[in-house]
Amino acid sequence: MSERDAEPPEGGFSKGHVGSRGIVGREDSGSRGRLEAVWRRIDRGELIRFARDLVRIPSVFRPEDPDGNEARVARYVADYLDGEGFEVRTEEVSPGRPNVWAIWRGDRPGKTLLFEGHTDVVTEGRAEEWRHLPFGAELVGSRIYGRGSCDTKGNLAAAVMAVKAIKDSGIPFAGRLLLCHPVDEEGMMSGIKHFIRGGHAEGVDGAVICEPE
Repeated sequence: MSERDAEPPEGGFSKGHVGSRGIVGREDSGSRGRLEAVWRRIDRGELIRFARDLVRIPSVFRPEDPDGNEARVARYVADYLDGEGFEVRTEEVSPGRPNVWAIWRGDRPGKTLLFEGHTDVVTEGRAEEWRHLPFGAELVGSRIYGRGSCDTKGNLAAAVMAVKAIKDSGIPFAGRLLLCHPVDEEGMMSGIKHFIRGGHAEGVDGAVICEPE
């Protein structure tokens, strides 16, 4: 069995569902089929590869370093999403620090669900004190080691692959799915503030904040 053909959780989905009207409610046979169709579009190998690629791109903000910012990782995310057919936008918050966001629209008007995961990471400190290289993204068993793997590049990758799976399933739905990847979460939150001030969060009905807490 390929990674793309991975089975849904044992016992299926029994707690609830996101139905065609975008409302969480009790499961029926139709909603179970939709969820399983989405689940089977999640390529675990691609998820792991994408997360590791993000970790390998240092995005610690270092004002004294022209490359010490989120520009490279933001470009990588934007290029990936553009290649997958999303509506992608970037907007520079400050030099070398661009927000990225992308939209996948349903087949009719409805509610908007936002997934947020930032692109910056905290400093790695003394690299020699790490058992694994801080930007090596080493895969050991089922764990990825590296700065940002948990906060929040692995989380960002999971959000992207979740929305991509809905897109790839072809399941019709009402509303919009909005991926938001701001800069400077570890500092002054200038990225998300810029996003909100620009009116890009208007119309958002709910959000999944992909923080590890």
